[in-house]
Amino acid sequence: MSQVCHFCMEGNFLKYQQSDFEKILKNKGAIVYPAANGPTVFLNAKFFDSQDEFAFWKSISDEDYRIRETAERRERTHTVPISDLPEELTAVQSAESALIARLDVSLDQEQLRTILSKLRSILTERQLRRYWLCVVCGHSRKELAAQEGVSSTAVVKSIRQAKSRIDASGIF
Repeated sequence: MSQVCHFCMEGNFLKYQQSDFEKILKNKGAIVYPAANGPTVFLNAKFFDSQDEFAFWKSISDEDYRIRETAERRERTHTVPISDLPEELTAVQSAESALIARLDVSLDQEQLRTILSKLRSILTERQLRRYWLCVVCGHSRKELAAQEGVSSTAVVKSIRQAKSRIDASGIF
């Protein structure tokens, strides 16, 4: 599909360019076929063996364009490119980064025991092991799944539950 409008550098003004769907609406007696290397081709009934065959392919083509146009319109009106957002909104430190940053500030053995004790009080042994190996030690979820002989989905779910419990507890 072509863009609805673009900036014309030669004339230095906005130039309106019809979308393929708009061309369909204006040329009801033709199938609109955008050529890859040239102008749009309009196929009318004379290119087909019968009027019924033309009507059949026209209905399929029009419905396909309508579906694509609707999806593209929805995408354009309901999304914002991340590049358009201010950096304050996109530069958020993750919970894992915050935990690692706290652990990186030269924790002594007593502080480390306290953190582990708090985590043990709210997490199952499996959740603690998976969370610690993934978040603190940097192992991938796939590695953990292979080591334990389980699916990566099980590891992801376990770590997600651990994060949820940690967030709910408010200990960090």
